[in-house]
Amino acid sequence: LVTDNNAYVAVELSEGTEETEEIKTKISDAAKAENAEFNNVYVSANPDFTKQFRDYGDRIRADEPVEGFFDEFTDTVERVFPDQAK
Repeated sequence: LVTDNNAYVAVELSEGTEETEEIKTKISDAAKAENAEFNNVYVSANPDFTKQFRDYGDRIRADEPVEGFFDEFTDTVERVFPDQAK
């Protein structure tokens, strides 16, 4: 999900794979290689975060208005990335 020049990436890792800074850096680098405009790429394998993002995708594909997601998205980002959301 992209806002302004920031990307938020929800990752589902293979069973037995742990979320590490190395994995997050690789994902961030790949996102920035696709779009050099990204100032920040926030990556999380938090199960609640990935579930919420999957729900956003389902709702967008169902043509629900995106405006309604703003408060939900802000709350999710503040919960998963409390230091970066400010």
